[in-house]
Amino acid sequence: MITTLIELLPLIIASAILPSWITATIFLLQSQHGLKKAIALAGGMAIARLAQIILFGSIYSSINIKKVLVISPILITALEIVIGIFFLISAIRVLFYMSDLDELPLTWEAHLNRVGPWLTFGIGVLWLLVSGKLWMFTLSAIGIINSADLGTLQRLLAYTFYLVGSQILIGLPIVVCIILPGRSASILKAWSDLLTKYYRPIIISISSIFSFYFLWHGLYKLFT
Repeated sequence: MITTLIELLPLIIASAILPSWITATIFLLQSQHGLKKAIALAGGMAIARLAQIILFGSIYSSINIKKVLVISPILITALEIVIGIFFLISAIRVLFYMSDLDELPLTWEAHLNRVGPWLTFGIGVLWLLVSGKLWMFTLSAIGIINSADLGTLQRLLAYTFYLVGSQILIGLPIVVCIILPGRSASILKAWSDLLTKYYRPIIISISSIFSFYFLWHGLYKLFT
């Protein structure tokens, strides 16, 4: 069980640390009825991620265990290489002043400011479903969990660990607004200014680090 959770950590960190999701959440929290809309956005993403886990986890679990033991290492290795390529593309795009693959278009920010919580929830679902990186993260996590020798309860705990961990940095600004309503405005402004000022270096650094990690890890497993 512990080994499985450790294997999931790089996927969780890479998924949670993407600045575009955090930036959108902070932006919403600073708008009118921001707390409701931020919770709706995070909830939409969580529901979409849960649906992916239920659907593909069920498909994976229905495969014969002998086939799983053969397919899983190949699938996980291939997905890690693809994730590394995604991060490499993001680093190159932002380095040359193009938008990140997962960045929300600027026109959407104005829409997010005007729409209500239910539509924001839908945007959260859609945003996650069109993100190639997050598909790769979730499919890799499913492969790791289902190929491990885990009982039903342990498997559920591993999925919960992945789901909660992937959402934790999106939920952090929301929690701050709930428990520190008086100070949240200044804290959110500081976060927003920091992310705006250092957005490019943050994206390039994160994408470069994870590109190196996943490409190295995937290629190492492929050739050993």
